[in-house]
Formats: sequence, C-alpha cells, structure tokens
Amino acid sequence: ISGTPVGSGEIKIYATGAVTYFDCVSKVDGPGITKLDVSNAAELTELYANGNKLTTFDGSKLTKLTRLELHNNSLTEVNLPSSLTTLKLDNNQLTSFDGSNCTLVTTLYLSYNNLGTLDVSMMPALKSLYALNCGLTSVNAPLKVAKAYISVNNNKLETLDVTEATGLENGSLFAMGNNLTEVKLPNVKVKSVNISKNKFTLATIPATANVTTLTYAPQQDMEIADIDGTIDLSAQNNLTGFATEAKPTVYAWYAEDGTALVAGTDYTEEAGKFTFVKEQAQKVYCTMTTEALPKFTGTNIFKTIAVTVKAAGGSTEPQTPIITLTVEAESIGKERTFEFGSGVADNKISIDWGDGTIVEEATIAGVYDGWEVPVTEISGTPVGSGEIKIYATGAVTYFDCVSKVDGPGITKLDVSN
Repeated sequence: ISGTPVGSGEIKIYATGAVTYFDCVSKVDGPGITKLDVSNAAELTELYANGNKLTTFDGSKLTKLTRLELHNNSLTEVNLPSSLTTLKLDNNQLTSFDGSNCTLVTTLYLSYNNLGTLDVSMMPALKSLYALNCGLTSVNAPLKVAKAYISVNNNKLETLDVTEATGLENGSLFAMGNNLTEVKLPNVKVKSVNISKNKFTLATIPATANVTTLTYAPQQDMEIADIDGTIDLSAQNNLTGFATEAKPTVYAWYAEDGTALVAGTDYTEEAGKFTFVKEQAQKVYCTMTTEALPKFTGTNIFKTIAVTVKAAGGSTEPQTPIITLTVEAESIGKERTFEFGSGVADNKISIDWGDGTIVEEATIAGVYDGWEVPVTEISGTPVGSGEIKIYATGAVTYFDCVSKVDGPGITKLDVSN
C-alpha cells in the first residue's frame, strides 16, 4: 500500500482483522520513520523496520513475533518480546545488550554497535552470532546448538575463551582483526577458525588438529622494542606447528625501504639472537618463515614492526678469530704485512698482534674480485708471544701471509674458522 504523508507526519494504520506481517523499511540515506508504535498489532509474527531513524523500540506486547529486523537505525534502547527466533539489531547505537528475554532466538545480529562487552550465555537456542565491529573487549558465547557460527571480527579482544561453545563442532569461529594473543577452543572438531590479523606470533599460533581449516595468516606485525645492540627472537625458533617435528625459523632483516641487511656485515645471529654490528640509518624489521607454519609467506609473511637500532651491540669485534698464526721469535718486534680480500662490503678487519689487545686495522669497503677491487694490505708488529689473531665482521675470501724464504716465518697457521 502506497500513500503520501501529510500534515504532522503521524501516520495511523487500521485493520478489520489480524496483521501478521508489516514492513516499513526506508532507504538508509533517505527520510525515515522516527517513531513506531506496534503495541496494538499483537498478531504480528514478522516486523521489518530497518533503515529508519528510530531511537527506541518497544515490542514487549508482540507475543507472537518471531522475526524482528531493526538494523540501520539509531536505536539506543529496545524492549523485546520472548517469542523471537531471529533478531537483527546491527548498525545502531546500542551500548549494551540483554538477551535474557531472548531464550528462543537462534540468529542474532549485533554488529556495528558500541557494546564493549557481550554475554549471550542466557540464550540457549542461539546458533548464529554476528557481533562484528562492536568494540568488544570480552565475549561470553557458550553456544551449544550444533554447527554453531560465531563471528566477532574487528573488535578489541585480547583473549577469547570458547571452550564451553561445544556447538562449534562442525561449526565456524571468526575472530579476525582483533588483538588476540590467546584463543581457547572447545574439545570438539571445529570446521573452520579464522584468527588472522591478530597479535599471535609464530610461537603462539594454536596449531591444533581439532580444527579442519585454520586461517592464521597474516598477523599484525610483531611488536618489539628499539634495538639497543642486541635482540632475542629465539622464542620464534624451532617450532613444531603443523609439522611432525620441530622446524627451524629463517630470519631476514630489512631496512624500512625494503633493502635487505647483510648477515655478518650489519648483524650477527646465533640461534635467533641477533647482535647489530653497526647502527642503521633507517628503521629495520625482521621477517620470519618456517615450514612449521607454511601460510606465513609472500604478502602474508610474518614480520616485526620497524624499529630503530639505537647502538651497535657492545664491542663490534667478533668473539672468535677467523685466522690464528704464530711467528718465529725472530719476527717479534719486526713489521709484517698481510693481504686480505673480502667477500662482503664494509668488512671490518681487527687484529690482536700478540698482546691480547684487539686493534681495528681497516674496513674493506668493496667485495674482492681480483681486478677492480684489489686486495687490502694491513701491516703491524708482532709482540708478546707472537701469536697473532685476526678477526673479521664478514667473510674473508682471500688471505696472504707469505714470508721471505731466508727470513723469519710463521710456525703455526689455523684457518679453520
């Protein structure tokens, strides 16, 4: 029935018999209804008033109403009948929801309301819950109905406990886009779980056989502090995940503009623990991949936030010499010259000439190729015991310690490192 509102705009509808269905839907971006009184339409079973400008709704006298759709209004308060089985209240201005009178509701839409917290434990018939973008920090949704569906995407949840939601057997749970670091699942076989775009790390992903399809990638960038020389990421290493045994994690560091940092030149690693050899002009971030969690790849790779390297990690000297040699006693106090070729750029060579003091001798800027980048000569005087230790921050590919045949020479040479 169509007509044109006139006068005050208050429209009254009369009927000689029962009306069981009523639809007064308006376009969201057009003029709508500001007040709706259906208290005398006691036979209604379905009511559709979405897309209006309602701020309150009282349906307490509609004892036969089973389907109520009020989404896309401006509701701050609703009074609901106990007969409902389907309720749509999404995209309103509700700050709380009380479902204690909705014991028959099987499908509930509450998305885009600023609820903060949600408890639907008093709704035993509930099978499908949609509560996206509600600013939720806590949810209690122990759904028991078989093949249940729960969607709490894009909220503020840090933990989620659905261990009592046994209805998720062969059902689905969607909790992407929160701040989750922990999720507790029921001890049943869940068909689908999506926990992507949260704050899980490689070490905290709930890799369980009780989920048929687990979507865990991507995650939010892992938060780490600015690096004051060293950083320990070893907790993300040697994980089993979905593999049959522990798998190593492959780490790679990048400058904020995507330029790859070079191991041995920019940093050193020992089992997931990193020491930065020098400060970095840009912020840096670390990517991590592992066969244990293979979906972290490509655009979904797991990585840290970009942080500042505030200082190199303590002494920039390596702890282990790459070359150790001993000269004859006649060489003590007499200058010797060694030649080096570097396998990496900016390779710093330091030498202990025999008295236990490591002296930075040279930084080799270019990579040795035998022609355009020649060898680098370093001269010094053996002292003390004559045992000389040579250190490098990167790979050395060429070394020359030749002596004159008729002069003092080297008696021991260890190049095992």
